[in-house]
Amino acid sequence: MRPILFELSGRPIHSFGAFVALGFLAALGWTLLETRRVAGDPERPPGLVPSLYVDALWRVALAGVLGARLLYCAIHPEELRGAGGAIGLVAVWRGGLVWYGGLAGGLLTGLLFVARRRVALLPALDLATPGIWLGLAVGRLGCYLVADDWGRPTGGPWGVRFPPLPGSMLEPRLLGVPLHPAQLYDSLNALVVFLTAAIVLRRSRCPGRASGVALALYAAGRFAVEHFRGDDLARGVFRLPGLPALSTSQWLSLPLFAAGIALAAALSVRARSRASAGDG
Repeated sequence: MRPILFELSGRPIHSFGAFVALGFLAALGWTLLETRRVAGDPERPPGLVPSLYVDALWRVALAGVLGARLLYCAIHPEELRGAGGAIGLVAVWRGGLVWYGGLAGGLLTGLLFVARRRVALLPALDLATPGIWLGLAVGRLGCYLVADDWGRPTGGPWGVRFPPLPGSMLEPRLLGVPLHPAQLYDSLNALVVFLTAAIVLRRSRCPGRASGVALALYAAGRFAVEHFRGDDLARGVFRLPGLPALSTSQWLSLPLFAAGIALAAALSVRARSRASAGDG
């Protein structure tokens, strides 16, 4: 745990912000490598060039952070009361971000940007998909370093005890208590999705398959990891009539898992149909 990485000209550099920035850079770096790898491939649609993703980065980053904040405020409307009203919507310096909101904001902005450039959406999304999850794997390390998104108490030898350090986001009652390193579970889940998406992208010629597989796999893993999270108040836990209590991210994971499976399956069927028509 290290909430403050170091000081620069007397100003503290906070771990969370630094690793979020590193996550965006890791996502861009991997995507640029993938873009250069497919350069010159006659089967790839035009427009998939490094400058496309470089130009999109700041737009996607801004929309992602704002989307994450907006979803958090939707879960915690009290953030807007006594916080200057609408100013609370953009007060990201106070903390309070939800990854799924960031995914929605960044993805929508990125797709709109690509559409304006008149580039094929699914191939462009596929090239960016592994990088998205690599960036998340890096960013989650920042959560660990500031003790955000902490886990439930555990008696296992892997339990992590967080010390009382300035900048820690852990509830004081849990200081020194062995906890599930839920932040590292989330990071590992994203890393698995990154590796899987990268393999699917390189082996499949079906546009959109890598994106669908990645979305379904992440949603399943996130649903499981949420069982080990201990910050129920911050993440929001809700119960629908006749159903068990689930966190906000678990409720969102269910339709996203179905959407990912449906996307990958539908595109695979379409690809086989086109291949059969071509053979005929």
